[in-house]
Amino acid sequence: MTALTATIRDRAIGAPDAPALILPDGEILSNAGLDRAIDRIAARVMRLGIAQGQTVVAPRVRVSPAADALALILGLSMARIGVTVADTVSAAPGHLVLLPTGVQAPANIGKVAFHDPSWLEDDGTTARLPVTPYDPAAVLRIISTSGT
Repeated sequence: MTALTATIRDRAIGAPDAPALILPDGEILSNAGLDRAIDRIAARVMRLGIAQGQTVVAPRVRVSPAADALALILGLSMARIGVTVADTVSAAPGHLVLLPTGVQAPANIGKVAFHDPSWLEDDGTTARLPVTPYDPAAVLRIISTSGT
C-alpha cells in the first residue's frame, strides 16, 4: 500500500463522513466512500486475475468526466494492491488492458477489460481489503508517456 492509499484508509477511519472527492455528477464521496470505492475497484481487478507485482495498462482516454473520475480511483486501487499502472498501449503485450466502455481496443492487444462508472457501485461482494503497513522502501511504478 502506498502512503497515499494508507492516508486515505486512515482518513476513512478517523473522519469517515468528511468529503474526499466530488464526482462529475456532483456526488460527494466521503473519506469512507472513497476508501470503499478503491477496495471495490481493486477487488474487481483482482477477480480479473491481476495480483501484486503485475502491470495493468490503463491508457488515458478522454471519454467523459465520469470516466476521468473512475480513472483516478482506478489508479488509487492499483496502488493499494501493489500493481504497476502503464498508460501507454505500447506496454500492452502480455498485460491486461483496461479501457473505458465504448472505446475501440487496438487490434494488437490481447486481454482487454472494459470499465465504466458502474464499477463504483457497491455490488455487495467486496470486503474491505486488509491494511498493510506503509513500506517506504516499496516502489510504486506508474509508467506514463506522452505517446511520442
